[in-house]
Amino acid sequence: MFDGRFGPSNKMNCKYRIADKADIDLLLEMRLEFVKDIHPEYDKKKIEELSIGSYQYIKKHIEKDMYIGFFGEVNNQIACSTSLLIYNYPPLFSAIYRKIGHVLNFYTRPQYRNKGYGNGLMEYVKQQAKNYDTYKLDLTATKTGYPLYKKCGFVDSERIMEYEIL
Repeated sequence: MFDGRFGPSNKMNCKYRIADKADIDLLLEMRLEFVKDIHPEYDKKKIEELSIGSYQYIKKHIEKDMYIGFFGEVNNQIACSTSLLIYNYPPLFSAIYRKIGHVLNFYTRPQYRNKGYGNGLMEYVKQQAKNYDTYKLDLTATKTGYPLYKKCGFVDSERIMEYEIL
């Protein structure tokens, strides 16, 4: 059973919650940890540049209700976090547009990995996504995160293609 903005405590005593506007700095901190984890080659200058741009992005999209942050906390310390970028497709099957949640920056701090916290966070995000009327979640998986996403029910899509505009 969920308790307000906080999710259930799992067996490992992790509480899940939705970030609020006062958590922008914490969302930024976790995003930068995520970026450093997947790009250890980035120097201090690159991280500072990303920090400025990321802060502006998060703030702008939270204010537009397009960005929802989530945290998993163990003993009042952030163990893991992620965000949803909410966007819409035009109607296809009915007059209702289709709302999608793109999972971003899914990150579990090293000392909390392989303890079920990330799995618990993803289950919380999936449950909360229903409250935002999303019809699906999508994500781009890192090599490290791929097994967790499969375990949480995400499936590979063979139809997604991309083209990078330079």
